[in-house]
Amino acid sequence: MFKLLPIKTTQHESSSSTVFEHTGLTVDNVFIFIAESFQQEFLKTHNAYRAKHSAPALKLNAELNASAQSWANHLLATGTLQHSDTKDGENIFTVFSSASLKLTGHFTQVVWKDTTEVGVGMASSGNRAFVVGQYRKPGNMAMPGYFEKNVLPLV
Repeated sequence: MFKLLPIKTTQHESSSSTVFEHTGLTVDNVFIFIAESFQQEFLKTHNAYRAKHSAPALKLNAELNASAQSWANHLLATGTLQHSDTKDGENIFTVFSSASLKLTGHFTQVVWKDTTEVGVGMASSGNRAFVVGQYRKPGNMAMPGYFEKNVLPLV
């Protein structure tokens, strides 16, 4: 877990970006760092649960990350919680609080053995957040034998 602290910023005349003094980071660079850190934590947590169910580790997929981020942005803009029309698996989550949020589904999709790739997007207004996880191959198939084949017992 990391904490964002207030840092003095300046607006440079030659650029429209705000620069964090003493770091050289722009707002865009900081957002990318936070997004990548969130993606890595999302992946690490998924893989820890998958290991407990003897499912192989997932890999991040850039295409799924972009798709999930786009859908998370859409959900935040519309204020609705609904699945996208993706052909991949998908978990969506939202939380709202009158205080600022500290961000730290469907469990069987997380540990679905045949799933090999994941992407994640997160959009927040400060008080409301939407998280979208997209999975390839999709899981949670309601066909005979699929659950038993893909959701293995806890080890």
